[in-house]
Amino acid sequence: MKKQFLVLLITLFTTLEVYSQTAYVKFPQVAKQIDLMIEHNQSVANEHIKIMNQPNKSDSPEMKGLMDEWKTIEEANKIQIKTIFKDYGFLGYNEVGNESSYNFLQMVQHFDDDSTFQQQVLVEMKKHIDKINAKPIEFANLTDRVNLNQKKFQVYGTQLKLNEKGTTFEPKPVIDPQNLNKRRADIGLGTIEDAITIMNGHFAASLKK
Repeated sequence: MKKQFLVLLITLFTTLEVYSQTAYVKFPQVAKQIDLMIEHNQSVANEHIKIMNQPNKSDSPEMKGLMDEWKTIEEANKIQIKTIFKDYGFLGYNEVGNESSYNFLQMVQHFDDDSTFQQQVLVEMKKHIDKINAKPIEFANLTDRVNLNQKKFQVYGTQLKLNEKGTTFEPKPVIDPQNLNKRRADIGLGTIEDAITIMNGHFAASLKK
């Protein structure tokens, strides 16, 4: 569970962007429901970061309590998100607005124990990318997540991990590493070097010297 929590935080920080909601959306109540779910997620994640950056706190009762709370939240979110997807399909900008669409995808990425569902969302998302109703960067994030959960290599290197020495972050296995930054640039991502620098900064207290 501790590892899953770290994966969540890495996902949040490697994909965090600021969105403004579109003026009109088809399903405003669904957007509100999604935003409330992600707000709760972020609150727990922020508490985890505070504890994680304190010495000798990784196995504390506070950490265990947060992990238990996170597990409960994730199970509830999964039920809601799968029901929403079944009822409304993929939720792009037109359906719920920019921010809520992003939040929807953030939660889908967390369901690593259900890569079949993630794949279903990814297939539908591709159709919305072609209609300019979803962001290519978010498609890259979910593509890599699905690939890793299906024991394949990443395409865009969006999913990072600590190296064996615990001194820096690095991308999980990627195809054709020599052309990674070109693929990232083509879809709107910065360089992998910049992504690593950002992650190392966010989790500096957890890195070994």
